[in-house]
Amino acid sequence: MNVNHTLKVLANEPQGAGRYLLVAEAPGLAHAARPGQFVHVRCTAGTVPLLRRPFSFYRLRPAAGAVEIYYQVVGSGTELLSRVPPGTTLSALGPLGRGFPLAPRARHIVLVGRGLGSAPLVALGEAALAQGTAVTAILSARTPSALVGSRLLAALGAAVTTVTDAAGTSDPAQVDELLSAALERPGTAQAFVCGSRRLARLVERSAAARGIPAFVSLEERMGCGLGGCLVCACRVRTPAGETYKRVCKDGPVFPLEEVVLE
Repeated sequence: MNVNHTLKVLANEPQGAGRYLLVAEAPGLAHAARPGQFVHVRCTAGTVPLLRRPFSFYRLRPAAGAVEIYYQVVGSGTELLSRVPPGTTLSALGPLGRGFPLAPRARHIVLVGRGLGSAPLVALGEAALAQGTAVTAILSARTPSALVGSRLLAALGAAVTTVTDAAGTSDPAQVDELLSAALERPGTAQAFVCGSRRLARLVERSAAARGIPAFVSLEERMGCGLGGCLVCACRVRTPAGETYKRVCKDGPVFPLEEVVLE
């Protein structure tokens, strides 16, 4: 159930390349949210900008009553958010959407992320490791400095492989080889991908060939975040044919074979 929460900003630190890590005290939200869901944040303490901005959860820390959001400055809203100092309180609606359906008894899962799309996979990986599930993460970015969550996931106990455009290691053939090896590990129960439709197509094909359920978290612009405005509609397959679903309400996580990857 989503409600309006108050985020008390504890930290809002630059991470380089226009990216920031916001840590906020929000006990109710930290307990209610699940990896893969998102929160709709008013980016200042005032009413400008009018529309909230959607952010996935980078980490959920219910014991500390805190949530973490890893975000990129891409427009006026996030630029204003980047200026918010510790001690500020922000309005946040959440948790919203459908999160990752992590199997409670999974022996091993595979995470595949690109750039900022790796952020929600960190929360998922942390939850999986906490329940005793082994995690293999393949994280991609343009440059090493653009990788998100690789060090944290490794520190938590995941097996992490990073690939970058700069190093020439992120081409589809090499990633497919890494992905195949990860999926063929005994006990692999699920695969999850976010941040790249090209990578999503690789995961879809490779997971389907092995009969492994795969899920994608979609990134779309949103207006209301509640399913009313239809700004975030995406094409999906159903038994009756192709139709549209709302990323904010029906997602952002979908079974990978359901989504039309254009």
